[in-house]
Amino acid sequence: MPTVKSTHHFRRRFAAAATLTALVFTGLPLTAFAMTDAPPAQPDATQSSSQASPSAPSEIAPSSTPSSSSTPTSSTPPSSSAEATAPPSATPTGEPSSTPSQNPDPAEATPTPSSPATGTASAAAVQQPEFADGMAQPVYQGKDLITEELWIPTPVDTDGDGQNERLRATVYRPKDTQNGLKVPTVIRMSPYNAGANNTLVHDMKRELWDPSKPIPKPTFGTVPSSGWFNTGARRNYPFYTDRGFAFVSIDSIGTNGSTGCTQMLNAKEAESTKAAVDWVTGRISGLDLQGNSVTTDWSSGKVGMWGISYLGSQAILASTTGVAGLDAIVPMSPLSNFYDYYRVGGAVVEPTGYNGEDLDNYVKLVSTNRPNEQSCQATSQEFLDQQDRATGQYSDFWNERNFFANIGKVTTPTLISAGLKDWNVRNDQTTKWFLALKERGVPTKLLLHQQDHVDPATVAGSEWTNMLNKWFTRYLFNVQNGVENAPDLRIQREDGSWQNEPSWPAVGSAPAAFRPLSGGNGSGGLVLADAPKPGIESLSDDGSITSGTLASTPNSQNRLLYATAPAKSAVRLSGFANANLALSFSRPAANISLQILDRAPDGTATVVTRGWADPQNRNSLTSSETVVPGTEYQIDIPFISTDYVFKAGNQLEIMLFASDAESNVLPPAGTVLSANLGRSQFSLPLVGGTVAGKAAFGDGNTEVTPPVTKPDPEKVTDPRIVDSGQPGENTEAGAETVVNPAASNLQRLPDTGTPSGIWALLGLAAVAVLGGGFAVLGSSLRRRNG
Repeated sequence: MPTVKSTHHFRRRFAAAATLTALVFTGLPLTAFAMTDAPPAQPDATQSSSQASPSAPSEIAPSSTPSSSSTPTSSTPPSSSAEATAPPSATPTGEPSSTPSQNPDPAEATPTPSSPATGTASAAAVQQPEFADGMAQPVYQGKDLITEELWIPTPVDTDGDGQNERLRATVYRPKDTQNGLKVPTVIRMSPYNAGANNTLVHDMKRELWDPSKPIPKPTFGTVPSSGWFNTGARRNYPFYTDRGFAFVSIDSIGTNGSTGCTQMLNAKEAESTKAAVDWVTGRISGLDLQGNSVTTDWSSGKVGMWGISYLGSQAILASTTGVAGLDAIVPMSPLSNFYDYYRVGGAVVEPTGYNGEDLDNYVKLVSTNRPNEQSCQATSQEFLDQQDRATGQYSDFWNERNFFANIGKVTTPTLISAGLKDWNVRNDQTTKWFLALKERGVPTKLLLHQQDHVDPATVAGSEWTNMLNKWFTRYLFNVQNGVENAPDLRIQREDGSWQNEPSWPAVGSAPAAFRPLSGGNGSGGLVLADAPKPGIESLSDDGSITSGTLASTPNSQNRLLYATAPAKSAVRLSGFANANLALSFSRPAANISLQILDRAPDGTATVVTRGWADPQNRNSLTSSETVVPGTEYQIDIPFISTDYVFKAGNQLEIMLFASDAESNVLPPAGTVLSANLGRSQFSLPLVGGTVAGKAAFGDGNTEVTPPVTKPDPEKVTDPRIVDSGQPGENTEAGAETVVNPAASNLQRLPDTGTPSGIWALLGLAAVAVLGGGFAVLGSSLRRRNG
């Protein structure tokens, strides 16, 4: 019999996080769930006082609309988690094999106290799951597991060969399931189980498109980019099997052992995630490696999905299908709208660290089903033709990868997490989905931590694993542990401490209008003045200069910087900030970039959040309008949502510049942006609104210009965030509108899509003032910042 060891896989964008995750998910002692004051779990009436039997699957009305789901601990548009050990192998006959559940990590050596397990093969001595403090206990730790290698059939053909695709899967379940024990299942579906291919990405140094000229024919990238090391096959996560869950590890469609071509979170991929749930719940039959039927008579019919990054995105995608039996998901730093991953406000805005990447080369990167690599070249070509890097427009192609289009079908309880410093999968992907679920009454909780694109287990330890355990115990084992009554938000503050809050954005968060004062090439004022202050200031674009350098330079012609007076008291920004700027340009194409900064007395600057826009998309997400040089345009630019506390003594700053060296396509230097200060303002969601802002920064009508602190370039830190919105309907007189043919069939964007920044803030403020609960502000698409 093969020995099955616990292993986590690495993901390209989440390797470090995944490695630490493996250490946490291997049996750390669990303490009481810090997020809730709920009483200890009380099993259902059908369960004994010391053990609970899984209940029948809940019947969520199935839907024909595809969606996708993914499970976990690894990353979102790339990510990873590591628990190294050898992958499982099938028996020569393809029959299930029984192997010890081994935990190589030191953390797993200390099991959580529980009643001793019998470990016998006798049906009379079947070990039942046990629960304490509302959590499943590791009573199966060290016991034999049954492993099965199989194919799960799907109803989709993605490579045009006339054959529906099959997903390759490995099942790990307690040995007692062969003696009548029925258990719930956690699925982890990943495109990274075979590592990644080397690819060529796009050159970021090129001219921006001029709408007066034809849209250029797209070409594949020419800049080499390496993949990452092979992490081996599908593997087990003993955190689950030790506690009485079955664990199913699946290769995403078109990757590793699964057939077909990867689809990048569209309707076909949604159907493949639904098929995985259908198999576990017994609605379809799988096949072993010899072609024999494989059923799930061991399944209780309750299924969860778990994962980080792309894996977590697949979990959400599956929930949007409304598939019956998907009773809980835990996505970490997931996508909810693929357009917002590579575009913001009509501009190309790359995820941090992956400049030049887009869906055409990302498909090549994860197409690791070797026999299908050549036949899937057509998929990459299709993505190249439709993703539209030139205009940045939203189209049917992107709409199919926008989960908000099917949010009405979602009923699955969702525990979701994100990093406030995540510039890979920007924070809006999580916060907008959370708010949309809350608006629809779907049980959901949110955890926000102070790191970037990582599994929260690496940041919060048992703070997170207890949350996760309680979530799955409540909805998959049906133990009434009260987790649904916990506060909606668990948030880590800047000093590392944790606090509960009833909702997000914070209760009392309301817009405060700040106006810029002249002096921005050095440091102009930023005040809560009642009346606008006249003045026009300009900057010259130079994408070779990083934003950190711009923020650290006391005087620069390449940016405009506006700062409040030092805060007299701490003030918290919570929600969706927005800029409404009157801008003109010296050329018909330009980038617009913004940052909110926290400047400490020693000159250190920390990026709080970011915003980007393409002025050609100032009124619409689906069409571009000409920019007439010298003409002034009023442009709405949302920032990425965030939650941040400015300390007393620090200054709140806003920096306006053109091309972001870390994220944008970089045109030749020299484009001049001019801002009309009298027609520009920034709306910031402060807890306490304008009153709190004036208490912290003073009454702007006194026109006190804040002192300028000489910054230290070496101390500028760079945590980031972004946003986009919903197309407007107004166009300037005489402006030429250019519609991308790829968008021609898009009748309208989903109503749940991108809110404009102003609308979002006003909606949030109104709800906050009226009661502290927050309805979704838009929910999904982002407004093309302009």
